[in-house]
This record gives sequence, C-alpha cells and structure tokens, in this order.
Amino acid sequence: WQKADGSPLKEEALALRVLQDDPIHPNNPHYLKVNTNEEIAIYNDGFNRGLFLKEGESYLLSFFAKADFNHQKVRIAFVNGEKIVVQEEIAIDKKEWQKYELEVHLPETIHKGRLALIFPENTNLAIDMVSVFPKATFKNRKNGCRKDLAEMLAATHPKFLRFPGGCLVHDGSLNEKDRDASYRWKNTLGPIETRPTKRNSWGYNQTLGLGYYEYFVLCEDLGAKPLPVL
Repeated sequence: WQKADGSPLKEEALALRVLQDDPIHPNNPHYLKVNTNEEIAIYNDGFNRGLFLKEGESYLLSFFAKADFNHQKVRIAFVNGEKIVVQEEIAIDKKEWQKYELEVHLPETIHKGRLALIFPENTNLAIDMVSVFPKATFKNRKNGCRKDLAEMLAATHPKFLRFPGGCLVHDGSLNEKDRDASYRWKNTLGPIETRPTKRNSWGYNQTLGLGYYEYFVLCEDLGAKPLPVL
C-alpha cells in the first residue's frame, strides 16, 4: 500500500493505524483503522509494474469493513496515472465486520493501474481483506485460477499436478503461530479471511488464498491426478 506519491504507506497518529484488537479472525490479526477529519487516499499497484485491467472485462472488488459511526462510506477507484478511470462509492452501514462486494466494468484498458481507496472527511471505520479479482476465471471458479495461465496449462494435457511446490513447504518455523511458520495445508482451507498470512522464501507476503481446495479443483478441471506435497 502506498500514498498518492507512490511512497510506502506509514501509520499517521490517529488517522491511519494498523490495529489488532478486534480482527475479523484470530488467524488474520491486522487491519487498517481510519479516523480522519480530512480526505485520505491510499493506493495499491498489485504486483510488478501495476494492475493490468482489460477494457470490457468485469472485475469483482471486495473488502471487509466495520464503521464506528453511522453514514460512513468509501470510494473505490481504478487509477491510470493521475486519471480516475472508474469510481464507485460504497456505504459502510454495519458496526461489526461485514463483507462488501461490487462488480466493476472497465471502460478502457489499463496497463499500469492502481487501486485507490478514498476515505472522505469525517471517516471513522476499519477495513481489511481488500481484493480485486477478474470475474472470468478458469472454468469460472470462484477464487479460481487466472484464465490465461490455466488454459495454457490445460493445453499441455498434464497427467498429474504436483502442488503447492517444494520451495513453499521445505522450510520455516515449527511454531505454527510464527509469521515464518512452515507451510501447513490445513491453514489453506476455509474462508479466505480465516487463512493466516505468512512470509515465503521469496520475501513477500503469502495470503494462502490459493489453497489445497483450489489446487484439487484445478486438478479436476485439468483432468490431472493430484500429487499434494506434505
């Protein structure tokens, strides 16, 4: 997450704080608390150079939020450079954690885009689990695989699929509460928001959103024998 100028997001007194006193789930302890009298915008450009979003495609945007006061709202925008390509406003009307979802249609292709969360003045709410997903996944599976990559894999007619990969499972702490904990397949099951995040051998965050269930479904869709690594 970044500020408007691309610098890393940092906590700012009461305005932006990372808290863990009332999370969605104990496995997912951290969330962002926004308490501001002035408009604040934060940005995320995904992996590498930015978000790639195609004209005419639909994207599913979701997040969890809870409001401390009534009449709270968040504006969600896809930004291309300084230009807001599409923007939606969502009312946050629950004082306990609630999932909010909307479908966004892209009027033009964005090659190096950013997702913006814009909190208007007098905002007092908590937010977590922000996600942007293409509506069209492989075989239209919910939380499914990227369509183009999975179609290329399917074209090879694989006889088996070994997952999740040796580098993910061969190291880590034996204390399952550690952020450096070794890979445990049971932690990759269930609702996404209940899966713990961990670091991996490549130094970035791993959400376990692609878990054992999703891998078995992929095997089924490919007609491949599953070979899980334990």
